[in-house]
Amino acid sequence: MKSDYIVLKGVNEGNFFSITKRGNFEETTLCECYDNNGQIIGCYEAGCYSLDNSGSVFVNDLLQALDGKFETKRLADFENSSFSDIEDFINILDLSKEEEEFARKWANKNTIHHEVIAWTYHDSHNFQSCIIEDYEGVGRNIDAEELDEEEQQRILEEMPETPYINGTNKTIETENYFYHFDRWADNPYICHVQKK
Repeated sequence: MKSDYIVLKGVNEGNFFSITKRGNFEETTLCECYDNNGQIIGCYEAGCYSLDNSGSVFVNDLLQALDGKFETKRLADFENSSFSDIEDFINILDLSKEEEEFARKWANKNTIHHEVIAWTYHDSHNFQSCIIEDYEGVGRNIDAEELDEEEQQRILEEMPETPYINGTNKTIETENYFYHFDRWADNPYICHVQKK
């Protein structure tokens, strides 16, 4: 049975772990997450197949679909163009009501945003996202990985209650771990753990 807490190991962090609430993580799209500089990743960087990604062939495919359905020749004029959203696309191309309806339906049906499991928090300077699962399966966006259930259980069984901290931090030693609690605004985790 899954705990209310989750124990994570950052990429290449060895015997250092972090604990937070499992409920902090949710399914979202990679393009809505924040990068290490506190900037929204966006569709271009995330590689989404969408109108918002000028690097994808989405616009060309939509134009081809319109040209095929309505026997127009718009692709030649607007190939490799970029549009801020579907309204921009409809207005610039001056679509008829029927074409507009087709374009909206096609865009809604064919848009693909990469799904991830992430936690977005504020580190007192910027928003940050911690991604623990990437449904694309390539792992290129993973910031941390969840430990296996057995190891999490061992760590959580020894975890002391969050202590009163007189000052900025406190480390509590148990039989197998050191649990480090702090009150710094840039640390969103309940505690950090080091294996002995």
